[in-house]
Amino acid sequence: KKKKKKKRKRALQLNWRGKERKLKDTTTDRTKRRKDKRRRKMGRNSYDDVSLQDMGDRARTPTYWKTEEDWLKEHHPSALLNDEETDGQNNDSLIAKLKKQLSEGKQLVVFLDYDGTLSPIVSQPDKAFMSEESRKAVQLVAKKFPTAIISGRAREKVYDFVKLDELYYAGSHGLDIAGPKGSPAIDYKPCLWAEDVMQGVFERLKEKLDSIKGAVVETNVFCVSAHYRQCENEEDEVEVEKVVDEIVSQNKETLRKHSGKKVWEVKPKVDWDKGKALSYLLEALKLNDRKDVISMYLGDDVTDEDAFEVLRNLSKDETQGDGIGIVVTKVPKQTKASYSLRDPEEVLQFLTKVGNINI
Repeated sequence: KKKKKKKRKRALQLNWRGKERKLKDTTTDRTKRRKDKRRRKMGRNSYDDVSLQDMGDRARTPTYWKTEEDWLKEHHPSALLNDEETDGQNNDSLIAKLKKQLSEGKQLVVFLDYDGTLSPIVSQPDKAFMSEESRKAVQLVAKKFPTAIISGRAREKVYDFVKLDELYYAGSHGLDIAGPKGSPAIDYKPCLWAEDVMQGVFERLKEKLDSIKGAVVETNVFCVSAHYRQCENEEDEVEVEKVVDEIVSQNKETLRKHSGKKVWEVKPKVDWDKGKALSYLLEALKLNDRKDVISMYLGDDVTDEDAFEVLRNLSKDETQGDGIGIVVTKVPKQTKASYSLRDPEEVLQFLTKVGNINI
């Protein structure tokens, strides 16, 4: 009895509240702390330009590929493969398929994300400029095929970056949609009440994060972004998330939190996303429920997965046309996209090839 009592006494200690708790396995704790620290260092919600071996724990999370080569060859081949690269063998490249389908009279519609797809990811959100070459490539595509930008940024901000009047723009993750000048029937805002609410969220986040060096709060009209890419240490990054969590938890009925590349997004709690915006645009353009339409979306972030899922479902439905999702990433990651491109430079090359297809 004395031995048991002594053993139990050693296994318990008082915490700061004065309550008893069991001592944890310190070895396990140290290992967990090291893993957590490495995970935070790599960026909890971002896919930075790193190789597979440098990804830490993220490299051990895949469920359907074994190596980087396997991910690229078997699951998400490059959308840039062409006739020359296949050495004249059975050409299953995307460009070859598009040429064949368009020559048969099918119609292509193109959807594009902005940050990380048309422009590189930058530390200062207001300096995410696309190159003049990329602008010309998008314009080339838009002359032949209906083309839309679907971005998390405010619609007006995206337009200021892209500067092309002939495009359709969906800002705030699709919560603010407008067509080219002279097409008011396209305009749609599924969540009008959110504008005032998000202004309040923006002001509160701005006030609470003002003291954290490197934290940047951006208003996107129907959603708000709290960027932590420029934060000096992981403690500040954690604090940014804490503040976002606090605001969202106080408004559970109207707000929700989403992660992105070194950013936390606060959005209105509505059943709407980039996938819904894509579906709306197809319907508004009378391109839905048609087997002769090819819908293609290029994007790099978690929020683009909703659009990839819509396109994957289109391809599975025999009554619908084809859906093509292209993920932009330098490292393997779980995605519903069918093809891949490494960066905005490859996106530029791909769009140029698409724009040069003769129809």
